Amino acid sequence: SLAATMQLALERLDVGEIMVERRSERRLRLMLQYASDVICILDHDLTIVHVTAAVEPIVGLPAPELLGMNWLDMVTTEDRDAARDLVSLAQGGRPARGEIRLDNESGSTRHVDAVVTEVIDEDLMGFVVTCHDITDRHDLEQQLTHQAFHDALTGLANRALFRDRLGHAMARARGA
Repeated sequence: SLAATMQLALERLDVGEIMVERRSERRLRLMLQYASDVICILDHDLTIVHVTAAVEPIVGLPAPELLGMNWLDMVTTEDRDAARDLVSLAQGGRPARGEIRLDNESGSTRHVDAVVTEVIDEDLMGFVVTCHDITDRHDLEQQLTHQAFHDALTGLANRALFRDRLGHAMARARGA
């Protein structure tokens, strides 16, 4: 009777642990599903093993279609070296951060702040890449820079741009 009671108590503990684990896994799935940033899990050769649904607005393809694809194929041709550098830096064990551009299926380009982290685990040797879309911020910065150096009415370069360029030319002349 005591042994049966002990066995029942142990089974209840096991069931309780399983329920807690399932709830925890469900919460993690929900967090990943509704995350606003893109989270990619890559294997050692940068093949996409998992990617969150947040990738679709940025690259224009649903997450399942990206599985098995090389992560660098999403990066613009001009930024692939910078993306490779991030991966190389991350191999030192510290996260590497940089701004890169990703191609969109529509032909547009999205600017992202990317963080690459090396993962060495019993189940995976590769990388986790998180990307935060900063395209709107980048466009606003470009617009503000243009407004600072150009006349609002004519669109022509203003005195501030002239002074800036003159300063650069003089600095180059001194260095030559």
